[in-house]
Amino acid sequence: MNNLRKINLDDWILFGGGATSDTYYHKNDDKVMLKVFLPTVDRSAPIREFELTDKVYKLGVKTPRAIEMVEANGRIGIIYERITGKVSCARMMADHPELIPQVAKEYVREVKILHSTKCDTNAFEHKKDIARKQVINAKSVNDEQKGRLLRFIDSIPDADTCLHCDLQMGNLIKAHDEYYWIDLGDFAYGYPLFDIASVMFAADTLAHTEKTQELYHMNTEQLRLFWKCFLKEYLESDDEIKTRRFIESLQGYLAIYYLFVVEVNNFIPGGEEIYQKIINSVK
Repeated sequence: MNNLRKINLDDWILFGGGATSDTYYHKNDDKVMLKVFLPTVDRSAPIREFELTDKVYKLGVKTPRAIEMVEANGRIGIIYERITGKVSCARMMADHPELIPQVAKEYVREVKILHSTKCDTNAFEHKKDIARKQVINAKSVNDEQKGRLLRFIDSIPDADTCLHCDLQMGNLIKAHDEYYWIDLGDFAYGYPLFDIASVMFAADTLAHTEKTQELYHMNTEQLRLFWKCFLKEYLESDDEIKTRRFIESLQGYLAIYYLFVVEVNNFIPGGEEIYQKIINSVK
């Protein structure tokens, strides 16, 4: 960590960012991009993301290759292979709302491809184990809430499914008719509903919040239309009873994901009241 190559951000052009990082293009080299983590992010996060991205790349999952960890003006960064001409699913839908149903269809297809990929359980952590640690160490929930969350985690079926673990619309990009997953710092294996809950979190639960709309460039109506289309494609049905029961089955996973956002990413995008309501929904 102390021997990282130092680079100057003056050589890079800022083009975007998210909850935990800023992203840059190089002024003279169009084959690379740079992700620089915010000072508030624990310094272990870039190491984990670099190592996991390399492992995911070797699994055959389509993702830009992680090339090198660097220090950029005192901050930790990762240089990635640049996918030219790329656009995120979030940006596609924001710029062309009429494409939301089609993007949702393609998004679900890519999710199912990912979830059909057998994970190397020796190379990655079990999501249930990660979730248990996060609950036990959580500072934003009380002991009674922790007990309910831990019992829920114990009830989740085991699976060796590849999980992105932050499966939101900005983390799937498209370039030249090919899709790539990005931001793989929390990749793990486990039951697929862990991932589906993160889609619900972004596209439905917090669709009305300013922070969510800023991150995904869409308004409440557009975000919830995507979620509706996502559910129809994922379930291969628009039956109201089936859909309602499926959403009910996601509540515990949603609470685990929200806790991850608060405890790992250090912010409450929907406010304390919403957070506590979701946590308390776990019986």
